[in-house]
Amino acid sequence: MIIPVQAICLVAILLIGFYVFKCYPFRFEVKNSILVALFLVISLVLARYSVMLNIFGFPDLRLGFAQIPLMLIGITFGAGYGFIGGLLYDIMGLLINPTGFPFLGFTLGNILVCVIPALWWHKSKTLSTEKVSKLIPVVFICFLGIFLLYIWTYTYTDTFANSIMEITNIHRIILSIVCIIYIFVLNLITNRLAKSKDEDFSLQLPRWAIAVILVELLINLILTPFWLQTMYETPYILHFFARSLKIAIMIPLDITAGIAVIKVIKKMIKNL
Repeated sequence: MIIPVQAICLVAILLIGFYVFKCYPFRFEVKNSILVALFLVISLVLARYSVMLNIFGFPDLRLGFAQIPLMLIGITFGAGYGFIGGLLYDIMGLLINPTGFPFLGFTLGNILVCVIPALWWHKSKTLSTEKVSKLIPVVFICFLGIFLLYIWTYTYTDTFANSIMEITNIHRIILSIVCIIYIFVLNLITNRLAKSKDEDFSLQLPRWAIAVILVELLINLILTPFWLQTMYETPYILHFFARSLKIAIMIPLDITAGIAVIKVIKKMIKNL
């Protein structure tokens, strides 16, 4: 199973690289390269001091802000630097903390963490602030629909960590209610903040919020559990539940921390 997945990930990495460098011409600049290197170091330090929680009998839930500098590489310097930055981050991580044979699924994930925000940021420049703000509830509703569909159609019973996990209708009802309330509150708060009198803040916030949501859902909730199941043969559903909890915690934190850093970066780049 691992070898076919490795091959697919390698092809995906090559295709993404071909698309990025063909559609978004890369220009090497010393200043940008130094700043990218600085963001990579910050990300590695944040990853080092992230908190690992034990869920369902195995360490799966890592809470930290390491992906924010990676996302900012793509947003600030473009998709080309984002692709290179994600690749270098993966290589540097393996050198600092070797874990055996590298798994290209995580390499692909690190690249996408940088590239997805870069592509979205470039596309969002052609959209008005009002249109971008309207996309936030659409993204939330799509996530809610996928989550509810998954919960109510997937049946799973397995023995893991010396216990039996079974999804019952009671579990489904509780999870559905919690998810609906959470999405409603988060959408309400985001929309209120997006209507700030500060025009720059009201423009950047919805764009950054969607970038955070896309990365959390596509990478951390969908792809990463599959990579962990492929490598360690642990059930996908366990990782899915644990990471649902993670993104529920991290989305508002990443939005808040990231938008503050974006302001600082814009001022810093202007002064260089």
